[in-house]
Formats: sequence, structure tokens, C-alpha cells
Amino acid sequence: MRFFTIILLILLLLGCSGSKKMTATGEDDKHKDELTAKGIGLLTFYGNEFMTKKVDTNKDEKIDIYTTYKISKDDSDNRVETVYVKQIDLNHDGKIDDWRFYNDEGQIEKEELDFDFDGKIDETRYYTAGLVTEKAMGYKFDEKPEVWKFYDNKGFLIRMEADQDSDGTVDFWEYYAKGVLERVEKDTDKDGKADIFKRAGDIAFSPLATDAQVFSEDENKEKEIKEIETTETPDEIIENDTDIIEEVSDEDIINNSSSDMETTTEDVQQ
Repeated sequence: MRFFTIILLILLLLGCSGSKKMTATGEDDKHKDELTAKGIGLLTFYGNEFMTKKVDTNKDEKIDIYTTYKISKDDSDNRVETVYVKQIDLNHDGKIDDWRFYNDEGQIEKEELDFDFDGKIDETRYYTAGLVTEKAMGYKFDEKPEVWKFYDNKGFLIRMEADQDSDGTVDFWEYYAKGVLERVEKDTDKDGKADIFKRAGDIAFSPLATDAQVFSEDENKEKEIKEIETTETPDEIIENDTDIIEEVSDEDIINNSSSDMETTTEDVQQ
């Protein structure tokens, strides 16, 4: 019976794992295979590989913190307990509101949060070296995110993406520099690509150049460069003038000089 219970739990975890739609950077379902509490609530782990410690923090005979450890052996065959998942009931109502997931080194990698205590996850946070690098937030009580925020390794917000019409595709982007808004882009024709934008301080949006327009501009630039290449440069002009000078031979110069001398002699005799 326990075997079938374990199999059922695994299937539930895989079937309910969180997923993220296509983003501006092309990240599609990046988190689809990760462990999640969405649609489950309290996660239960079975087998000798896991051990769960339970704590009642306010002495009301209800468990407030479930800490599950992974059991392994080190090189000396000593038992090693590494924190795997921590589940916390923040408001002591008997339901988990905060799920924290850890990597093999015991560092937090992900956190799922229920802010309104309805048993459904409203926000998921992803960590790198203890800092939040990504947030996925939902506001429709269906455990599906509509807004994503991305942070640099110093904790500054660098990009925000949103599915404003809830059709399953990101259609709004904000770009930041050290947490300060610099640029906003929107997709108005529902093709998944931004087509209008405005910079910080702009009142209205402006059309965003399409790939075709950029290609056309590049073609025009190439034509201009070719036209410049076919036009004579100053060096070429000097070379052409030198060729003209070289065409007048020494004999022509002597003959011209002789003609001038003869003309002068005739003038004197007259």
C-alpha cells in the first residue's frame, strides 16, 4: 500500500509542477519539472531517504514548521542531513503559507508564498547565492503567474514582464538600470513581440522598428557604402592628375620651347 502511495505522490508532484510561459528572452517552461506545492498544500515525503522534523512554535498543539531533510553518507560513511524542504504556517491557522526549497548544498533555491492565507500560492521567488533573482506573481487566485520580475546579482530590478490580458503570452515589458525605469515596451497586436515603446519621461508610446524595417535600413546603408566606394577619393584624383602630366613627353617640352624661341627671334628681326 505504501508503494502505491509513493507512486501517487510522485505523479501528483509532476502533474502540478509550476510552469512559466514564453518570456521576452525566450525562456519557455524553464521551471516546469521542479518540485512545487501548487495544488497540493502540505508536502509529505516517504522513505529512508527523507526525515521530517516538526515544530510547534506557539504551543497550541499544531505544527507550525515542517523541515524535511535528505539523508546521505559522506566519504567516511557518516550520516549527513541536508535540509531539503521547509514548510511554514505563518499565521497559525493549520495551513502552510511558506514553502522553501533547497539545493544539495542546503542553500535556498526557491520559495513559494501564500500572502492571503487562502491555501493557494501567490508568488514564487527564485534565489542564487541567497539573493532573489526572479519573482513570478499571480493576482487571480488561480496559482498562475501574470507578472515576472528579474534581478541582477546585486539585487537590482533589471526587467519586468507581464501578461496584461491573461491570454497566456507576455505582452508588456519594463527595463531598468540599477532599479530605475528606462524603457517600456508593449505588444498591441498579440503576436508576442513588442511593437510600441516609450522611454522614461516620454508621455506617449512610439512605434518600434520591425525586423523588416531594420533589414531595409541595413540594405540602404550597404548601398550608400557601395556608392562611396565607387566615388574617386582624393588620392585617386591625384593619381589621375599625375597620369595627365606624365602624358606630356620631354620631346614635346623641347619642341614647344624651340617654337617659342623662333617666335621671339622673328619678333626681334622685325
